[in-house]
Amino acid sequence: MIFCKSCFSFLARHAAIGAFVLCTTAIAQNSALAQTGITVCSQTKSSSASAVTSGEKNSKSFRSSDGSFRINFSSPPRRDVEDLGNDVEQVQLIAELPKGIQMVSHQPHSDRVVSKRDLLLQLNAARDGLLKALDGQVLKTTDTSLSDGTFVREFLVSIPAARGEYRVRMLIADDRFYQIASVGEPEFVRSAQSTAFLDSFELQSASPTRKYGR
Repeated sequence: MIFCKSCFSFLARHAAIGAFVLCTTAIAQNSALAQTGITVCSQTKSSSASAVTSGEKNSKSFRSSDGSFRINFSSPPRRDVEDLGNDVEQVQLIAELPKGIQMVSHQPHSDRVVSKRDLLLQLNAARDGLLKALDGQVLKTTDTSLSDGTFVREFLVSIPAARGEYRVRMLIADDRFYQIASVGEPEFVRSAQSTAFLDSFELQSASPTRKYGR
């Protein structure tokens, strides 16, 4: 795989690490792209997060209209759109904080998921892409679920080059792949603030077909 130079900004306190890692896991997660030497992150479009929020909004609560989810950020996020190639775009919400960043990304998911085994294989493939990008190690893996029962797998991964950590929850729902992440200094990543951010994610659609792994 070939990555654009902007994706190599390898600082845990800077949002560019989010774009780089999110693009990497996107490629790992999509088997069709993973098998090709494809250039990703070819274009980035940034805008205020207000462009993708609707309904209720205050200093913390955001509702994504194109991603059909709600989440509470600790500070207002910006919206980036990464071109992953093959007519696939990844939407990212990124909030920069003093000791790290909070991120949510979502993108179309075309790989078939008909069983929990399929789901775990695809989430673990995304994990492998993350490990390759960060040259890190999995420190902890936790299985959990959203309030509606949607299966979620959480990974805590080391970032040796930045002496930081990457904590991410991954799920597949309604033919979309979601990543909710806290990245930065270990104290920040493991904090109650980060846990509250991750826990606040809720899907807004009600498709009965999305509860893979139940």
